[in-house]
Amino acid sequence: MKIFSALLSIVLLVYGCLMLIPPKPVKNVSFYGDTDGLVIAHRAGRGLMPGNTLAAAKNAISMGSSIVELDIQMTKDEMIVVRHDATIESTSNGTGFIREMSFKELSEYKFGFNKLDFPNADKNLSFPISLLASFFELFPSQRFMIEIKPTEPKVNKAVCDIITKSDAHKRVLIGSFNTHTLKIFRDECPHVATSLGRSEITWAYILKSIGLGNLFRSSGYSVQLPYQIFDSPMVRFNIIEFFHEMNMKVDVWTVNNTEKMEKLINLGVDGIITDYPDLLLSLSEGNK
Repeated sequence: MKIFSALLSIVLLVYGCLMLIPPKPVKNVSFYGDTDGLVIAHRAGRGLMPGNTLAAAKNAISMGSSIVELDIQMTKDEMIVVRHDATIESTSNGTGFIREMSFKELSEYKFGFNKLDFPNADKNLSFPISLLASFFELFPSQRFMIEIKPTEPKVNKAVCDIITKSDAHKRVLIGSFNTHTLKIFRDECPHVATSLGRSEITWAYILKSIGLGNLFRSSGYSVQLPYQIFDSPMVRFNIIEFFHEMNMKVDVWTVNNTEKMEKLINLGVDGIITDYPDLLLSLSEGNK
């Protein structure tokens, strides 16, 4: 019993000392600056125009979206194209894996709405697949949130090279569910801001749940959270407050319901990732 009491005392002492370690907020980054980042057009606003296309980006930007979110894949000839799926059949008139086709081969197909998600959308609306570099060239002042889908290390270098050559490093935030991918990208491209990967978010939640959130050291400058997992809400005021104390932005995906948007705005989130930026824009304008 005495040994147990001694061990417990040591544990409590160590725990108390750990609680005294001050948190370490991340520095400010140019990507966010002092502008409003509330309206994030998911896949460039895929509910309004075929997602991840230049036309969708133009539409989302023209209506006033703060940030345009895109996904990228790499072709057989190591070109970086803007596309969510690894294959093309869901939204094009072709089939096959992007990694097995050259950009020239991909350019022969037309990309439109996802037939499953948007069964009533205009099927005649279709556009060619585009290079990531084209988005930077055509929209030179727009901020982009880019999710890296492939896990091959060479993709990170290719994306970094494009951002650097386009002088777009101040207006790009890189994200990925895969934390290892993000770690490689950070080493490859330290001048470009990133968000947190899934395992980093999990670690932050664990530390906070045991009262040691002050120990979390973030390698990213924002966090993108799902609105909920199954029936459990992921976004609560104390979570938002925790990341804000780290000087990090909190974005929530993918929200297409105005009631949920309103709730998140009232909670104080920084960004809402939506397929319908027009709904969020009208809501935010109405709240001014």
